[in-house]
Amino acid sequence: MKRVSRSASNEEGYILMMGICIMMVLMLFGVALAVMGLQEFDLSSRTKLMDQAYLIADAGVNSAAVAIENTPASPVPVYPVYHAATASGITIPFGGGNFTYKIYQSEQNTDSTYKVIQSTGTITARGKTVDRTILARIVIGAGGQDYDASFDYLMYNGMSDNHQETWDPSSQLDFNGIEVGLDGANHYLGHYPLGAIYVDGNIKIPTSRKGSMTIQGRIVATGDVDLENSSAANKANDITVTGNVNVPGNIIAGLGGIGDATVTTAAAAGFVLAISVSGDVCASNNVTVTSSASVNKSSPLDIGGIRAGDKAAVTNEKGKDEPLNITPLGVIAGNKVDVRTQEQKSNVVINGSISADNQNNLAIFSGLGGVSLQASGNSSEIKTGNICSNGSVTTGGGDGSVSTGNITTGNPPVVGARGDVDLYAEAGLSATVKLLKPNWAYFELIAGQDDVANGPETKICPNLNCRRTVNSTNPGEYPDHPAVFPNECPTCHADITNVPAGPAHMISQSGPGDTDYSKPGIQFTWNSSIPYSSNEVVYNGDPNVNVYIDVLKWSNQNPNVSFTGTIVSKGSVYITASNTDWDIYGGQTLNIVSGLDIQNYTSGLVSNTDCILHLWAQHDIDFNYIYININNINNLTFYGSFTAGNQIKFNSGSKWENTNFKWSRWALDPVAWAPSFQVLDWREI
Repeated sequence: MKRVSRSASNEEGYILMMGICIMMVLMLFGVALAVMGLQEFDLSSRTKLMDQAYLIADAGVNSAAVAIENTPASPVPVYPVYHAATASGITIPFGGGNFTYKIYQSEQNTDSTYKVIQSTGTITARGKTVDRTILARIVIGAGGQDYDASFDYLMYNGMSDNHQETWDPSSQLDFNGIEVGLDGANHYLGHYPLGAIYVDGNIKIPTSRKGSMTIQGRIVATGDVDLENSSAANKANDITVTGNVNVPGNIIAGLGGIGDATVTTAAAAGFVLAISVSGDVCASNNVTVTSSASVNKSSPLDIGGIRAGDKAAVTNEKGKDEPLNITPLGVIAGNKVDVRTQEQKSNVVINGSISADNQNNLAIFSGLGGVSLQASGNSSEIKTGNICSNGSVTTGGGDGSVSTGNITTGNPPVVGARGDVDLYAEAGLSATVKLLKPNWAYFELIAGQDDVANGPETKICPNLNCRRTVNSTNPGEYPDHPAVFPNECPTCHADITNVPAGPAHMISQSGPGDTDYSKPGIQFTWNSSIPYSSNEVVYNGDPNVNVYIDVLKWSNQNPNVSFTGTIVSKGSVYITASNTDWDIYGGQTLNIVSGLDIQNYTSGLVSNTDCILHLWAQHDIDFNYIYININNINNLTFYGSFTAGNQIKFNSGSKWENTNFKWSRWALDPVAWAPSFQVLDWREI
């Protein structure tokens, strides 16, 4: 029995020792796992800091490029490495850290646009500091005063999907019984636009039976232009194109290519004036002017002049008592002029003061195809001033009468630059207008700087005599961790406990600036609860993420003080705010820049008189059922410009009730739009 007892005791001791050993092994294993976890966390944190430092250094390169464009004549040392220590650096806070850049002239090319930029991004968080440095060889892009060419139109359509397509706003926009004004002729703060509409393709502008449209300023297309009113009774001024000395009411078709211009009045009764064009109707190919109206002493068609690269055809099919007028600018055609009256009392009058081929006061000037004046209708009449033709001039051919001024023979009109038919001169241009694209890096830089000055890691001291920026005590940890602030302003000791932190300017999906993580994209709000300041930029740099403007209501801003906000997104921007959640007051300016589309997904937008709306989209500006009615008051004005790489679109429910849309100039730095730079070499050192 004793042996048995000793054996059991030995076994118990053995089991105890084994248990202790296993516990020690498990403990060591747990410690190893904990150490590995801490190391992994530290590595992950350091990797994130390294990524942030690189992005900050990248922003420094962009900032240096902007500085070069703003002051291109500033002297800088040539790059060789021995200069690196002597070059002065510029340090700017950005993205929770700061960057320091140095600018050199390239040693490989003496051209002043060839530069070398060395940028170091630095960030400190949780007691760790990370630096990363980029060396970039670049060529600075072109800036200058002409940066805003595509912005100098009230509406610009790049037609990037298909340049053969026709921009036809009136078939989509409901003009039934309303008057719409498009003003691209009058100056804004001393600067004149180039015109009302530019389309890199074709244009068709008809009106509905009871609607009317007044367009001030040039209408320009690289393809065809077609103006046509709708048949109706007792309605005056269906389409009026007018202008002023600085921006005439010219229509230009085929700029830089081949295009025809067609102006047609439909059969109707009781018009005072169906279509009126105060300037020239111009085309690189043919200009065709036809009146199918009308009765009751109407003046169906009134045109200032015609300039055709090939043929000009003028026909009054129907009309009583009042003529189809082309005056005071007359008709010039590179080849042929054909004028006809077809029915009873359908009259045409052409007058002009053309100076060409050493002659003055010409009403018609034509090329080898000559001039044909055919008054076919009974009691119809064609009256013209002096005619100069390189070909024959024929008259008669019917029961009507033809009377002309002096008829002479001369050289044919010169078609082209500085000639008798010069489309670029008529358009006020020296070349076709291409879509000017944004410098995304510039907007990113400005939004980052706005975050530093008034962002989620800052508070503004409420003491009106201080108003200093108070930074968080844990910089760089937002948005992973909430920003922590002192209880009082370090300068004046004012209590800032209840002062909200600044809003996010660098916004992201399920991150800063996104008010609802459960929905796709960035749900964005800009109202009194979000303390943005004027002239700040909000930026989304992810082209795969869209921004949804759920609320944009600036009624909290002083209506007597100008206020400007800019929303920039590489993805699409959708306006989803309801009427009650959208309010821009007079003098307030909203700029929206989208790398894809700008679309309206609400039943409409109600704005206030004299508010300003600038829209730029790489593709479409698509307003589904946008309803612009300024406080339900007629004949009031809102300002702005719409610039689309493809098209500005309107759908059947769209209404701009009795409003005047007037051009205004983007008040943005040219560097925001001029190409920033071309990268020749980019490496980390």
